[in-house]
Amino acid sequence: MVKENFLLGNIPLFVTFTTMKKFIFSILPLFFMSVLMAQNLVPNASFESLSSCPCNTCTGNIGNATGWAGPTPATCGDLFNTCVVSAPALEGVPANGFGNQSPNTGNGYAGISTYCETGLYREYIMSTLSSALVAGTSYDIIFHASLGDLYRDGIKELGAYLSPSIPTPGVGGLITPSGSYPLFENSSAYVTDKTNWVQLSGSFTATGGEQYLIIGNFRNDASTSWTNVGSGSSIYAYYYIDDVSLIPSFLPVSLIDFEGHYTGSGIRLSWETLSETNNDYFGIERSINGSLFESAGKVAGAGNSTSPHHYSYIDSPPANGSGHVYYRLKQSDFNGHAVYSRIIEVQPPQAPLTLKMIAASPGEIKIAFYAETFATLTLNITGMTGQKTSSVIIQATEGNNEQSVNTAFLVPGVYFIQLHGSSSNSGVLKFVKEK
Repeated sequence: MVKENFLLGNIPLFVTFTTMKKFIFSILPLFFMSVLMAQNLVPNASFESLSSCPCNTCTGNIGNATGWAGPTPATCGDLFNTCVVSAPALEGVPANGFGNQSPNTGNGYAGISTYCETGLYREYIMSTLSSALVAGTSYDIIFHASLGDLYRDGIKELGAYLSPSIPTPGVGGLITPSGSYPLFENSSAYVTDKTNWVQLSGSFTATGGEQYLIIGNFRNDASTSWTNVGSGSSIYAYYYIDDVSLIPSFLPVSLIDFEGHYTGSGIRLSWETLSETNNDYFGIERSINGSLFESAGKVAGAGNSTSPHHYSYIDSPPANGSGHVYYRLKQSDFNGHAVYSRIIEVQPPQAPLTLKMIAASPGEIKIAFYAETFATLTLNITGMTGQKTSSVIIQATEGNNEQSVNTAFLVPGVYFIQLHGSSSNSGVLKFVKEK
C-alpha cells in the first residue's frame, strides 16, 4: 500500500495541542521529518519482536510484543502481525477484525479503542522506555495512526502521556494524567484517515524520571471531540498505531538515511546526513543478536557542515553468526559525547527453495522443503500452459518443513508446484496427475 502525506488541500497541516505542560504537537508530511541521529528510547518501536504470535481468535494481545503492555489487562490494546494466518485472523495483517491496513513499516502494528458512543471505554498501549527521561532535556515524540475501516467515529484527542510509574485506570479504563508530567493531545484536527498512516509528532521538556510512554485518549466522553466519518458501522473510534519513537531533541547530526546490504565484497553500509555540528566520527557497531554490540570500524565525520554528506563502510560478516547482522552508528563529537542511531538488520541472500515429493496418493501429494527462516510462502499449482489452478498461503518454520497438497480436483496431466517467498527465494516441483 502506498502511503500518502497528510495535507489540508495542498498545504501541510500543523496542529497546536493543548497540554498540561508547554509543547508543540504537529501533524507533518513525512518528507519534512528527518530521522535524528539518536537512539530511540522506545524498544520494539514498530512491534516486530514478538514473544509469540497473536491469537487468531482473540484480541488484547499487545503484551505479545516485546516491551509493550497495557496499564492493566482490561485496558490493553491489540497486536496485529502477518504471522496470524489461520481464520478468522482477528489480529492478522493486512486484513483483520477491525479493517484492512498494511503496516507503516515491517510486519505488525498495534491497535486501541479511544471512544465509544454509548459509554465510557478506553484502551491504551504502554511502552517501558529503555531509560528514564532526564529533567530539563528536550525530547521529540513521533508515532503513526490510521483509523480502522469498520469504525464510523474519529476523534481529535489522540495523544501520548509520559509517566514515572504505571498509571491506574479509572472507570471505563480512563487514565487521568498527573499535571506534573507531559501530556500530548490533538485539539485541532480530527484523525480520520482510513487509507494512509498519519504521522503525529511533538516536542517537550522532561520533568525527569518519566519511564513509561502511554498512547491513547486521556479525556472523558464529555470533553472528547468526535465526529462521524461517514463510513463504517461500529460505534467506536479505533486506531491502528505503528512506528513509535522518542528521542532527545537538538542533536548534532541530522541523519536521513541508514541502510545495509550484502555485496560481493561484504556487507555495505551507507548513510547520509543533512547537517553536522562538531561531528568527530561515526563508529560502526555490529551484533549477531540485536542486543550485544561490538565495534566494527570507524569513519571520520565532516566536523561542521550544513551540506549533505554521504558515507559508506564495507564490513565482513561475523564467522559465528547465521548471516543476519545488526548494525548501529555511534556518532561522537569532539567533546567526547556520543549518541546512537536506530538499529538496522541486514539479511543474507536467501538460497532457492528445494522441493521434493515424499509421498503421493490419488488425491494428495506431500512435499518437503527447507526454509532458512520463519516465512509466509505462497504455494501455486500451474498446468503446462502456465495457467494457475490453485493458490494457498502457507507458514513455513525455520528448518525442515512438510506440506500436504490437495490434487483431487485436478484432471490427469502434468503440473508444477511453485513455492514463492521472495524473488530470490522460490522453488518448483514437477509432478504428473494420473487417472
